[in-house]
Amino acid sequence: MIRIENLSKDLGEFFLRDVSLEINDGEYFMVLGPTGAGKTILLETIAGIYRADSGRIFLDEQDITDIPPRERNIGMVYQDYTLFPFLTVEENIGFGLKSRKIASIVDAGTILRIAVDVGIDIPFVVAITKQSFDEMNLKTGGEVYITFKASAVHVF
Repeated sequence: MIRIENLSKDLGEFFLRDVSLEINDGEYFMVLGPTGAGKTILLETIAGIYRADSGRIFLDEQDITDIPPRERNIGMVYQDYTLFPFLTVEENIGFGLKSRKIASIVDAGTILRIAVDVGIDIPFVVAITKQSFDEMNLKTGGEVYITFKASAVHVF
């Protein structure tokens, strides 16, 4: 569960004022609003990218307001896909596992398990895992999205 109590953050042009909400376990929650409404600041503050000016953030009843981002075990994924174009698909998917020291060696079996976990077509993954995005010359965003999904889900 995530609970926000009277959260405020002022970044000048963008700000949050006295935001309170509760997201229960297993519940889907959407943050909607026009550009500049503070959606990203809210998510970044929950993740710990910004320190709250006031208010409290709770995760499973633990106050995480002053806990550093790396210790919160919360991740956020931006709307724009962030992948390393010079790495292969396999390396992009395994990057988060290695950087968080979840796995020191990320092999083809690990990549395939991740693919299955996120619903990726295994023949697709097998066909492209050794190619970099520069080599693939992708015509649609579908392949990029699939790889991004696999890399993001297992980073956090």
